[in-house]
Amino acid sequence: AGRVAVTAYNILGQPIQLADYGTRQAGSLRLPWRHGAAMAGGVYFFTIDLDGTRMEVRKLLVVR
Repeated sequence: AGRVAVTAYNILGQPIQLADYGTRQAGSLRLPWRHGAAMAGGVYFFTIDLDGTRMEVRKLLVVR
């Protein structure tokens, strides 16, 4: 369990959006991403942080 945050970065590594999901229980989670409409088509990376510690980095392809 801990505080979960997701940050999206553009291809240059600049942070463009942050979603804070608050404190969540341990285990598998589905987190809604409601910020996609503001993102142009392209390649993005996002990080999943738990209590301020980076846990995961993934690639995201937005197709418009």
